[in-house]
Amino acid sequence: MGGGSAGKHGKEKVAISIDAGLLKRVDARVDGTNVKSRSHAMELLLMKALGGGSETRALVLCGGEKRGLTPSTYHLPRALVEVGGKPILQRTIEWLKANGVKHIVLAIGQSGEEIAAYFKNGEAFGVEIDFVRESKPLGTAGAVKNAEEKMNGTFVVLNGDVLCDFDLRAMLEAHRKSGALATMALKSVRDEGRYGVAETEGEKIVKFEEKAKQKGESRLVNAGVYVLSERIFDSLPGQGMLERDVFPSLARKGLMRGYVFSGKWVDLGDRASLQRAEKELG
Repeated sequence: MGGGSAGKHGKEKVAISIDAGLLKRVDARVDGTNVKSRSHAMELLLMKALGGGSETRALVLCGGEKRGLTPSTYHLPRALVEVGGKPILQRTIEWLKANGVKHIVLAIGQSGEEIAAYFKNGEAFGVEIDFVRESKPLGTAGAVKNAEEKMNGTFVVLNGDVLCDFDLRAMLEAHRKSGALATMALKSVRDEGRYGVAETEGEKIVKFEEKAKQKGESRLVNAGVYVLSERIFDSLPGQGMLERDVFPSLARKGLMRGYVFSGKWVDLGDRASLQRAEKELG
């Protein structure tokens, strides 16, 4: 390895010799969007190998084409609709920050540049924000897989159109102690078939069914917040849904845990839920 010289932002320029075949594998990771260059790819690989940036990270899924919930907000991405004078996504970022998560990755789609322009690098919100972009819809599982280079260790994933207020630190601790591949936040609600339903034995989720047909019972439903172990990437397809293509299988294999919480939670899927969020969280 040759000597280094100081560059911008505290980085050093270095000269190294590397096996040609290994270099090809490094270059194969460069996509020009999420991994911008050879040096960026090497930096990400070194961080993962050495445990750098080991603070808990969160991935917020904003990549769908969901728009506003009222005529006056139909022009906006769902994440930028305001609740109590703040965009939904800003409230989510503030909640993550309050729970000690300050490195946040936003998964955005083709219409996500409005989101990127609003949040930028996160400095104005006291966090570090990065982006992964989808050139086509990948589904929730594909979106997580697409962000693999940005994640390390145990990380949080949450839907961009849910608002919640519970102790995320406690959920992270429970996940780490369990050794599970995935932990799902669960909320007891009067199910109307809108949500995925979990059946549990103790803390273990033994069955998960997306949008169960049976109605009228008090059930534990998927709150759209997950803590995942890095090993889960081996189980993720490049395109597909966590709720349909991944979680049911993990539950059958005994690899999922549930974290039941009693705090506030709103899934912003329609105008009525927006009004409820304004009342409870605004």
